[in-house]
Amino acid sequence: VSMAGVLSSDSKILLFDEPLANLDPAAGRAAIQLISQLQKKLNLTVIIIEHRLEEALKIQADKLVIVSRGKIIANDTPDRVLQSGVVSQVGLREPLYLTALKKAGFDLSLEKHLTDLSSLNQELVSKKISNWLNTQISVKKPNPGQPILSIKNLFFSYPKQSVFKDFNLDFYAGQITAIVGKNGSGKSTFSNLVTGFLKQDSGQIFFDGQSLDSLSVKERADKIGYVLQNPNQMISQNIVFDEVAYGLKLREVNPEEIKTRVRRVLKISGLDSMRHWPVSALSFGQKKRVTIASVLVLEPQILLLDEPTAGQDYLNYRSIMNFVASLNREHHTSIIVITHDMHLMLEYADRALALVDGKILADDRPAALLSNLELLKEASLAPTSLYNLARFSQVDPIKLSERLVESEADL
Repeated sequence: VSMAGVLSSDSKILLFDEPLANLDPAAGRAAIQLISQLQKKLNLTVIIIEHRLEEALKIQADKLVIVSRGKIIANDTPDRVLQSGVVSQVGLREPLYLTALKKAGFDLSLEKHLTDLSSLNQELVSKKISNWLNTQISVKKPNPGQPILSIKNLFFSYPKQSVFKDFNLDFYAGQITAIVGKNGSGKSTFSNLVTGFLKQDSGQIFFDGQSLDSLSVKERADKIGYVLQNPNQMISQNIVFDEVAYGLKLREVNPEEIKTRVRRVLKISGLDSMRHWPVSALSFGQKKRVTIASVLVLEPQILLLDEPTAGQDYLNYRSIMNFVASLNREHHTSIIVITHDMHLMLEYADRALALVDGKILADDRPAALLSNLELLKEASLAPTSLYNLARFSQVDPIKLSERLVESEADL
C-alpha cells in the first residue's frame, strides 16, 4: 500500500528504509521481487537501507554501499564488497554461506562472483565443506527440564475469526524455543493469551503446574516477562533510565540495586550512553531495545520476546541475544522467541515450532525445520543460504547448519 501511494506520484527514485522489517521470510522475498520488478518495468532508481544483507542482496543490486559512523567505507559492486571482507569488519552479518565457506578454509579473496554460488568451483567447495564437517565439534546442551508452561485444550476466537481449536503445547524449563510462521498465523495471539491480555474461550494455561486463569496481567508478568512487538505499546516513562527502572521501582527494590541492575542491562543493550535521553528522541529500534531492557532487568522465569531483533543492526542483535542466551545459560531462564529471523532461530534456539493458522505444523530442531522445503513453503518461511550451499556441496543441510552453529558457539 505504501509503495502504491509513492508510485502514484511518478517519482523516479524510490528510497526504502528497512522494507523487510516485520515481514515473514516469504513475504520479505516477495517484497524484494516486487521492488526489482518495479525497478525494471518503470526504469526507477532504487535505494534500499537494510540490515538484513543476505535477503536484500536477492534484488541483484548494482552497487553495495557500507556506511559506518557517518562515513562511506565501501562503495562498489556487491561481489567486490563481499570479497573485501569489510562487511564483517564493521559488525554486519555477511551471508551465512560465505561464513561457512571461510570456516571451511575456502579463500574468498580469489573469487570474483561471490553473489553467485554456482560460479564457484563445485569440486573444491564440496571437498572443503566435507572436510570441515568431518572435524565436527560437540557443544553439549543440557536436557530440558519439566514443562514450565503448558497449554491444554485451548480454544480462542475473535468475533469473526477462529484462531485456536483444541490447542495443546508444552514449553520446557531451560529451553530456548523459537516460534515461527507467516504473518497472521496466531503467534501474537498466543502471546496475549499466555500473558493475560486476552482470555481463552475454554481450556487452561499452566505455569509450573499452577493454573494462570485466576492471575492478573501484573501477577503473570512476575513469572513471564513479555516484550511486545511494538515498543510504543509498552513505554510509559519519559527518560530511558526511568523506563528500564520502572518495574523495579514498582516492586520496591533497593535504589542502589536498581541502579546497578539497570546500568548492567543498559550496557548490554547498547543504551547506557542514552540513559538520560528522553524516550521520544529515540528511533523505533532504540525504543525496542528499551522495552527489552525493561523486562530483562526483572529476571523473570520465562522471557517471551515478540520479534526482539526487528530493526536492530547486527551488533545490537548479537548483544541483545547473547544477553538473553546468558540468562538462559546462567539463570536457567526459559526463553520463547517469536521471530521471522531464520538466522536467530538457527543460532540461538534449541527447539523450533512452526505455527500456521493456529496449528503446530512442526516441532523440531531448527536446522531440521529449515531443511524441510515443503514445510517452509507451507509456513511462509524460506531456507537460508546454508541450504543452497549444502545442496551445491552435496552434503546434509542439517549437518552443515548445525556445524556452523557449533563453530560459532565454540568461539
